Amino acid sequence: MEFPKFWGEDVQGWIYKCEQFFEVDNVEEGMKVRIASIHLSEKALQWHQSFMRSRGGELWPQWGEYRVAILSRFGSKPFDDPLAELMKLRQTDSVEVYQENFDALLSRVDLATP
Repeated sequence: MEFPKFWGEDVQGWIYKCEQFFEVDNVEEGMKVRIASIHLSEKALQWHQSFMRSRGGELWPQWGEYRVAILSRFGSKPFDDPLAELMKLRQTDSVEVYQENFDALLSRVDLATP
């Protein structure tokens, strides 16, 4: 099983794949961020280096802290509203393209009830 690479796009999908990898491979908590960090490239790697410097030489963060930080940086934009986009979605191309757009938006919507 190959660990997913991350360049800065689709952070939620990347995190999902990472967590699947960690579970399947029984990765120890203390190794998760180390493993993830060696699979970063471009702007994601630049962010990681800055993030680690900002910690002032502290120990590696736990995955939960890192997950929050990377989601904060590469996640939803301030005016991003995937639910509104989902409600406005119309089929203008093939059913296959519509389904792909629908799935992409739905994966970003939190439908959990309070």
